[in-house]
This record gives sequence, C-alpha cells and structure tokens, in this order.
Amino acid sequence: MQAESVFMSENAFTGTSDEALPLAICVRGGLICAVVPKSEAEPFIGPSTRVEDFGDAFLCAGFHDAHVHAFHSALYSSPLAEMFLGESEADCVARLAPLAKRKPHGWLLAQGWREYRWNPPVLPSKASLDAAFPNRPVALYSGDAHTLWLNSCALRELGISRESVPPAGGSYDVDEEGELTGIVREAAAMALMPRIMATFSDEEILGAYQGFLARLASLGITSICDMALSAEPGLDFVRDDIYRTLEGRGQLTCRAHLFPTLTRDVSRFESMRDELRGPLVQARGFKQFFDGVSSQHTAWLAEPYTNAHFEGDCGRPTVDPALMRDYVMGAARRGFAVRIHAIGDEAITQAIDIFEEANARFGAPAIGHHCIEHLENMKEPDVARLAKAGIVASVQPPHIRQQRLAVIAGAGKQTARLDARQRGCALTDQYFFRHSLSPPLNVYWLAYSNHIALEKPPEGGSSKITDCRRERASWFSAK
Repeated sequence: MQAESVFMSENAFTGTSDEALPLAICVRGGLICAVVPKSEAEPFIGPSTRVEDFGDAFLCAGFHDAHVHAFHSALYSSPLAEMFLGESEADCVARLAPLAKRKPHGWLLAQGWREYRWNPPVLPSKASLDAAFPNRPVALYSGDAHTLWLNSCALRELGISRESVPPAGGSYDVDEEGELTGIVREAAAMALMPRIMATFSDEEILGAYQGFLARLASLGITSICDMALSAEPGLDFVRDDIYRTLEGRGQLTCRAHLFPTLTRDVSRFESMRDELRGPLVQARGFKQFFDGVSSQHTAWLAEPYTNAHFEGDCGRPTVDPALMRDYVMGAARRGFAVRIHAIGDEAITQAIDIFEEANARFGAPAIGHHCIEHLENMKEPDVARLAKAGIVASVQPPHIRQQRLAVIAGAGKQTARLDARQRGCALTDQYFFRHSLSPPLNVYWLAYSNHIALEKPPEGGSSKITDCRRERASWFSAK
C-alpha cells in the first residue's frame, strides 16, 4: 500500500526502543500506516507520495503539552505585552520601558515576576509603578498568574478602593494604615482579567494566537490542552471562537483540547463538545481550582507553612470542598473528565477523596481521565491512592524530581516526591510553554539536572540522558 507521505531520518525515534534508528515513517489518511527501515521504504513510495528525508536530524513524534493557558501564552509572547522575571522590583519597573515605547497610550501589561527569586525577596507595591507611570494604568501578573501587581492609576480604572470587597477566594492587600498596596491575589486577580484584556481588539488577540502557534511549531509542539485560567464562570479565557476562526482559515497548526471552567452549568461545554468534532479542536473535559500557589501561601496545606505569615497559616481552598464535590459529581454523572488544580497536600488529598467517590458512583469518564494538576506537595499515602483510583498526575517535569520550589515557599516540610511511576501512578507532562516559553528538551533538562529554572543552558551540545530516554519516559508515562 503506497503512502501519501514518507518521513525519513538516520535518527528516527518511535519509543519502542531506547535508540534512534534509520527509519521511514509512512503516513496515509492522516495516520501512520507503517514504520520500516529506510532500506525497506520503496514499496510505500509512489508517483504522488511526498517524501521528506531529514538526513541525520533527530526525528520523533510531536510534543504534547498537557497544561497550557493559550490566551496568556499567546498574549505575553506577542508585542502586545511583556514577559520577564526581573531581578528586583526596580528592575521589573525598568523593563516596562520598551513596552511603553511600543505602546504610547493605554494599559501596560506584563507577566513573569516572582518576588521570592528577587534580591531582596520582598513583595512589590504600587509606589514604584506610580513613580514611573503616574498617568498610565499598569498591570503585572506574577509568573504563576495568581497574583496581580497594579499601580494607582490601574486601581482607579478598575474601581478598586480601600472599601472594595474582593470576591470569595481572593484578596486586595492593604498596609498597616489600611491603604491598598497594589497587590491583588487569586480569585480577585483573575476576576479583573477580562476588564484589562478588553483593551485589546479581537484582531490583536487573533494575531497573538498566530504568533503563538508559530512558536509552538518551531518547538515541535503539535498538540496542547488549553486549560481554564480561573475558577469563576465566564473567566476561563478558553477562546473557542479564536480556534474556530483559525481552523476556518486553515491556520490552525496544532491540535487543541479545550478544558473550560467547571460549574453547575455545563451547557457551554456541551455546545463546544457537540460543535467541535474535527480532528484539530475538541472540548475534552473541565478544569477547576482547589487552591492557589505555594509562593503566596495560598496552596492549601494540612499543616502550617514552615515560614507562616500568621498562626495557623495553611493556605486555603479556592473553591469550598462541598461545592467542588458538587461540581465534580455533576460532571462525572454525565461521563465527563475533570482536571483539578491542587498544589498543597490537603488540596490533593481532598481532590482524591472526591474523585474516588465519583469513580465509585459513576465509573471512569467516558473520554479521558480525571487529573490532578501540579501536585507540588503530597502526603506519602496519596501516591498509592492516585495509582489505585487511576487519577492522572499532571506535573511540571522539574517538580517530579524535587520540591525545591515548595521548600523555598515554606511548604516542603511533609512532602512526598512524585518519582512515582514505578509505584503505578500515571504521569503526564505539562508546562513546556505556559510561562517559561522554554523549548521542551530544556524543560526536561531541568527535571534531570534538578535545577529550579533555566539558570544556564544545557551543556555539551549532545541531546543523547538521551533524547530517546526523555521522549520514551514522556510518551509512556501517561499510559
């Protein structure tokens, strides 16, 4: 049987062994119909067969990023905004200058700061932004997108005053005199996002997505899970309209699986599921948030943080556990998969409790799997519970190997390492692109080298813990 396309390389990797081999990958009807040695490819090649020979380049299946916030990734990798960690509060303010020059009017928007990695490691305030930009609204989301740093002009534009009441699960920080500091957390930060993002036109956002897709393609990422950005209804930024437009124009260059926010009303998801039935875009399940992040002490722990901000500082649930149970049971009753953001050990324990009940009452989801996202801090017994319940652990590769980030944040006292595949857990990899914009192999390097971040590039030039071993571990971990 002749193939429509044949892709060859002296170093093709399929995952069935630990070595890259001289192979030909034969494709027909959008599916791989044969994988044969290069010397045996001739019977699959006809007059109309497209043949691509990549010489000795490394050839493997495309990467799948299991947890992307496509809207954020597209926006902050575009000329519309900036992304930077910064070395200090003052350095972050200075890094806004190029954006201010590109955009002389309107909002200035950036993401990436993490104060615990600054020198000194202290939270910023509106004062530094006010000094540089007294008459322009400025909004800087933290690297994990759970905290927002605003100047006074932005607070006025958004109608936030010292008398304002934040939404449940969020906060507006104030100083000792009760004055707003400019720091907005969790649900409150996420609730403000639509009003800030409304300053961009649909065409600008579409252009940002086009640039994002081009970057994904350049990194070999051919499939993503686009995950809800917020626990609140209507704030998930899963832009099915953008995907529809790109697909209609023939410009969608990766597969996108959509996971909007889970609430009691599942009508939007059901509409997307019924309408998006092509090979490139599908609605595959739901996302919800059980807690926040360790760095801001909003990840929900069973015991107080070792560097507690106050007595009994254990973080908090973003969604009340009873309401989360309600949400998940409603989805499970219909056979839908749910993915829960849970970073703290208590959030993970309670998420497992809920999924165990859902499986007992309704069985496994009809499509996909229930997942827990991130799992930075775990109680030892919960590793076995994950395996027994068939819950997929969706984890950043570096966090599989170490808890250094959690320890820095004061949440590392009682954690279990999730080096758990040998103990029967299903793992899937995430975060190739979401905040770091890093190539996938560099993110794997973080995991294997036990680094917190890309403080230096991988050394040596060789891709062979090998590329093969990395890919094999990645592909087979989610089975």
